[in-house]
Amino acid sequence: MLRRKADVIPAPTPDTAPIPPAQFVNEADDDVNADFEETVESREARKPNIDHLEDALTTLDDGTLVPLFGVGDKIVIERRATILPGSPWLDTATYTVTDIDDVSGDLKLVSDGYGHSAMSNFVKGTAAGYRFKIPSGSSIGKKRRGVKGRGRRKVAAPAPVSSPTPDTTLEKRGRGRPKGSKNRPKDVIDAERRAKATARKAKRDATAKRYEEKRAAAKRAAPKKRRSKIA
Repeated sequence: MLRRKADVIPAPTPDTAPIPPAQFVNEADDDVNADFEETVESREARKPNIDHLEDALTTLDDGTLVPLFGVGDKIVIERRATILPGSPWLDTATYTVTDIDDVSGDLKLVSDGYGHSAMSNFVKGTAAGYRFKIPSGSSIGKKRRGVKGRGRRKVAAPAPVSSPTPDTTLEKRGRGRPKGSKNRPKDVIDAERRAKATARKAKRDATAKRYEEKRAAAKRAAPKKRRSKIA
């Protein structure tokens, strides 16, 4: 039985692309590693030195990390690229702390260089090789060196306000009219009421009179209409 040309399925052809020898692959990997090492060395040469700055964290006897800074303070963080081999230096920047979680170590920050929000973690970051420092000229480390607590900023208690000594010589006045005051005579009150009523009536009469005068003047000034005579 003959088959049509369309029914014939061509046999798969093997991949003829040459497979590079293992030595060529190794040489390419060596070139990539050399370039990566040169890049890391050049970046390390540009890394700012923060060894002279004081540490922003302290370790308690039980190994707990405690921040020496509080909300509103500035800190310097040196970050590492943990996803790359050897965790090379990533960047060093100054941040302003906006929130601290002493239990988890989470930090909410604002970058002083760019003004954008950022986050970090002084527990996980320290384990990954991050360094947390206090900027030069700051007095945070001097004030909180050897702290044994949470590391929050302590606010001085306000001075107690002394209340004035009450004068016991004056008699306490209650509600109502002062003692000893008298009512005005009724005839005086009635006379005042009558005078006010008379003044209000005179004002109303004067206003009505002016209104009538203006109305009469406008009526006199208006032209008279002539009636047509019908034959």
